[in-house]
Amino acid sequence: MSKIIYLFLFLTSLSLSINTLTIKGVVTDESGTPIPGVNVLVEGTSIGTMTDIEGKYVLTDVPDDAVNIIFSFVGMETKTVKIRNRTEINIVLEYNKTELEDVVVSGLGISRDKKAGTNHSSVVYDAPLAIVSDDAYEVDYDYADYSDDGGSPQTNYASHQLTAGEINDFGKWEMWQDITNNQLKEFRNIWQIYPHQRYSVLLTSETNTPIIDATVYLKSQNNTIWTAKTDNTGKAELWANILDSASLKKISIQVEYNGTINSINNPSTFHNGINKLTIDTKNQCNIPENVDIAFVFDATGSMADEMRYLQSEILNVIDRIDSTHSNLSINLGSVFYRDKGDAYLTVLENLTDDIATAVDFFKNQNAGGGGDFPEAVHSGLDIAINQFNWSSDARARIIFLVLDAPPHDEQNIVDSLKDLTLQAAKLGIRIVPITCSGVDKSTEYLMRSMALATNGTYVFLTDDSGIGNPHIKPTTDKWEVEFLNDLIVRLVNQYVVTPDCDNQIIIDNNDLQNDTILVNYPDTIVSFTDTNTVVLDDTVQTDTTSTTQITPVVHTLKIYPNPTSGNLTVEIDGEIDEFYVCDFSGKILQRHIVDNQSEVKIDIGMYTNGIYFIRYFVDGQLKSGKVILMR
Repeated sequence: MSKIIYLFLFLTSLSLSINTLTIKGVVTDESGTPIPGVNVLVEGTSIGTMTDIEGKYVLTDVPDDAVNIIFSFVGMETKTVKIRNRTEINIVLEYNKTELEDVVVSGLGISRDKKAGTNHSSVVYDAPLAIVSDDAYEVDYDYADYSDDGGSPQTNYASHQLTAGEINDFGKWEMWQDITNNQLKEFRNIWQIYPHQRYSVLLTSETNTPIIDATVYLKSQNNTIWTAKTDNTGKAELWANILDSASLKKISIQVEYNGTINSINNPSTFHNGINKLTIDTKNQCNIPENVDIAFVFDATGSMADEMRYLQSEILNVIDRIDSTHSNLSINLGSVFYRDKGDAYLTVLENLTDDIATAVDFFKNQNAGGGGDFPEAVHSGLDIAINQFNWSSDARARIIFLVLDAPPHDEQNIVDSLKDLTLQAAKLGIRIVPITCSGVDKSTEYLMRSMALATNGTYVFLTDDSGIGNPHIKPTTDKWEVEFLNDLIVRLVNQYVVTPDCDNQIIIDNNDLQNDTILVNYPDTIVSFTDTNTVVLDDTVQTDTTSTTQITPVVHTLKIYPNPTSGNLTVEIDGEIDEFYVCDFSGKILQRHIVDNQSEVKIDIGMYTNGIYFIRYFVDGQLKSGKVILMR
């Protein structure tokens, strides 16, 4: 009887010890402006989230004995707050002037003075374009050091450890053409894919909001040679001769949207400008709410050195995306592939809005099999592209292709990869490769080509984390090192954020370089003027539907052109000491000192297409305006 009583008391105490809380709140700055992208972490646990666009957060399953919550954001003072059994905690963060002063503008982004002592430092690398001999990239894997569950039992698999870089070849277009004609030239014949003859299309409504998810065809003598869909900025990339060298005649572009057909005859190649078209939408603002994200994952034995780390990073990404974009319909899926003769060729969880189910499947996969260098990459992509239930309308469809080895290079597989690239572009699926240790230059060329063909970007792991086997350096000039999970979240944010329907946009339909934009951001009035500029007015409240010049104010920034293909001019009127270029999450990409200048030239062309913010302080308050980057 005493044993039964003891067992009862033990179970009772155990049930009491696992009580949990749900804590929510809003994070703002000192002016009361909500701050998106703030990291919210229960101290001493892995329980965390990120504030959404309205600065809101929700923490679930917080142990009732947890003591503190830590709120952190780049450029602001980290704050630790005691829980005290509260279920709602609202926080005001203060700007860290010292940390902001440590940001140094570089040609690619930012770096930080090492004295800043922050864990969020980024490193900008300068790299020669010349390729080291292939011998330098040979890796002798010793699988005995790793268990079949994907890693060493003694390793800590917490997220925020893997480091990575990104090369956006759209932003380095001239360099891409140069290196593919020189350093990477030999690999074109292997994979028979060459993104070179490029046509860019920009679709907008009568009020100049972007037309999203329209189908765009590139035609030659009425035969369709490439099909794509417009992204969240209204832009589509079309390619001629990307898969063969046939001579093309009578090139035209056809746009299909809401049952109507529009055409552009004799379109310009990208070298000669972007092809712009205004679509009659009956003044409707139609922005799809679906976001489809699939992970195609190499699960062979050579991935064992990084597999569990990658899973931890991606699980963190999924949680942050789901929290930040709770207003959208997020659908997740994944395919894990190995090779012929292994325990399986592919296993999958189709796209679903049941995030818990998608996460459970993802985290239960492991590394094993393989043995030779090439793997069944085409099989994993085929499942994801052709068998997943992609949304018929979506603001973003993304495949993150995680791999450390190339596909087999037999002709039938090469043909399959070309067809898959064509199909991904047709469905509006961006392919974003994430290359791991062991990837060679041939694979790098193929991955960068597939990214360009599908309006994606190229991501690669680096040695900075000290995790895994050696990683090759990409063939380019510079790159910035970031934490992998932060980089993926940044890309997803850039692919899904759109201008608000309530914010009228006015674009001068002359050359793109003279375009302007009218937006209304919290505490900021932006007005179109007769000088083709954007005025950020921090004091005057006015009707933003008017396009007349507003009354002059003390502090203004004029920013043009907007949208921009990269280069911006910022004219300063008033006592503004500095301003910042930030991404959607609030990360500071550039800091510019005014130094009594009336005009500052900046370049944001190295970043991914999307929406960015120009921010500056006036009387202790942060002011913001949106800039659209499209190339």
